[in-house]
Amino acid sequence: MSRAVVGRYAGKLDWSDAVARNRAAAAGAIEGGPAHILLFEPAHAVLSLGRRSWRAGLDDDLRPLAEARGLAIHDDDRGGRATLHLPGQLVALLALPIARVALGAQIDRLLDAIAATAARHTDAGIVLRQGDDLGLWIGDAKLASVGMRHRDGVAWHGVALNVAIEADAGRGLRLCGRETERLASLLNPAARPSIPTIAAELLSVLSAVVAAPLGAPSDPNPR
Repeated sequence: MSRAVVGRYAGKLDWSDAVARNRAAAAGAIEGGPAHILLFEPAHAVLSLGRRSWRAGLDDDLRPLAEARGLAIHDDDRGGRATLHLPGQLVALLALPIARVALGAQIDRLLDAIAATAARHTDAGIVLRQGDDLGLWIGDAKLASVGMRHRDGVAWHGVALNVAIEADAGRGLRLCGRETERLASLLNPAARPSIPTIAAELLSVLSAVVAAPLGAPSDPNPR
């Protein structure tokens, strides 16, 4: 039986506002209830630090670097370490009732769906990596990242796709714990007017993935 999904594209949002909405959706999620997807473009650049960063101080040295570049810094309760969110990117924050043992498979399905959407807009080879490199990559540059948290039967936070960002946006920042991580962009930054179109495609495929029961196929190209 498919799950109900409440999804919307909100255009540009402040990071703190989007995260607050995601937390509220996660707090209200119940087993068997609908999943929520909030898709948006960050209105301003922000360096998001995951729990592994701020709890252990692993990336404290990035704070003065980010501040010097005018980046807001946000300590988030997701997994992972430092991630850069900025205009030209599409972020999908999910609130998803799901068993912890099923979350890894669901994340893989979400990334597969994002890869299928992205592949319609580039001829570059997109590869899904696992482990510490979890995400979508084009060569040695990261195209899409993921960071989620699970508690009491609910997963929240989500995934981000670099649609039309500057190639050197992450220069000098140790993202995801990698000294030399480069960011890939699906399109040239001049193509930012295309973001709402790609957002509509992405919301459709992510909704289809979240709605389908685990173990059932989901159509990465829904009509």
